[in-house]
Amino acid sequence: MSDRICVLAWQEPGLTGVSRGEKLHVCEDARLMADELNREYPDIHHWAAPATDVELALHAAQAARLMALETH
Repeated sequence: MSDRICVLAWQEPGLTGVSRGEKLHVCEDARLMADELNREYPDIHHWAAPATDVELALHAAQAARLMALETH
């Protein structure tokens, strides 16, 4: 898992499963997006979830770009 690269995650009311977005984000950006989505859609809980090793591997090029942005 990454502490710098996240995906948006959400859970809809009445459902036990959690959905995860496919796009990777810098965690701070994902937190800001989740806050905005929670204001727009208060019935659905959104949050920034650390990207798993599998998600990082599937989107390796995007993850590398995001990590490079974090170092500048």
